[in-house]
Amino acid sequence: MIKSKADLKYYLERDRIALYKTRKKPRIAGDEIWQYQIMLRKTEYYMNCRKDPLGKALAVLYHFRLRKKDLRPDYSMIRDSFRLGAPVAIQNSMIAVSCIALQAVVNGFGPDVASAYTITGRIEQLVQQPYGSLGMALTSYSGQNIGAKKKERVIEGFRKATLIVLVFSLIMLPLFFFLGKYICGIFVKEEAASVISLGASALRITSPFYFALGMIYVPRAVLNGCGDTGFAMINGLTEVVCRILFSNILTRIPILGYWGIWITTGLTWGVTALVCVMRYKGGKWQYKSLERA
Repeated sequence: MIKSKADLKYYLERDRIALYKTRKKPRIAGDEIWQYQIMLRKTEYYMNCRKDPLGKALAVLYHFRLRKKDLRPDYSMIRDSFRLGAPVAIQNSMIAVSCIALQAVVNGFGPDVASAYTITGRIEQLVQQPYGSLGMALTSYSGQNIGAKKKERVIEGFRKATLIVLVFSLIMLPLFFFLGKYICGIFVKEEAASVISLGASALRITSPFYFALGMIYVPRAVLNGCGDTGFAMINGLTEVVCRILFSNILTRIPILGYWGIWITTGLTWGVTALVCVMRYKGGKWQYKSLERA
């Protein structure tokens, strides 16, 4: 609580340091957060410490300015929301399009293959749930730490998240590789033995790629959290190209046939993960944070 003018000066200075500002005063445009904090501090000061008529009048004035500023659209925030959100939205749309293209290839092999593909897709969604949750947590963690200029904590978070993905994928690999038949049997009746057999064999193809699948989520989460969301479109384009290219090539190889569908899935995960890790290792994410000094 501010109880004196000395307290006011102290808190104003601490706010400036916390925002990594080297200037003594905020700019008219570009330092809206700093301006808002100054108004908050001065409002508190005049309300707590100045009981004279002028102090009360200034307290009312600052309080009115705060309320007015609260109702004013923050165009910089709107701009940043679109700048960060649009690439991710485009990425998700591109991935959805690539999945539709792959589904068209799958449907050409008949109902049994289509059913097996649907089953393995549902099972893979279960595997992806921990990866998705880890990715959301890592995005927030990375954003907070890059904003606080603590890049070493972001790097440490990436390493530990990678270790979690490695351990989880090593647990899931034998489970789905050897018990795929029983897992697929949960989704269809025993009479559909051909579908269960196809699904179990398909899981033996995709399960070794679970670590690669997880390594899509980890670097992508760090990049998004640090503001490098422009890469999301490159990442989405990678998945589109891989799914369409691999599926149309591999399924036309006689010795592979419809098994090329699941090989496509694994290779797409592998290539996409490699691109994500390369982007992370490139280090550009360290300079993409929204808040500048």
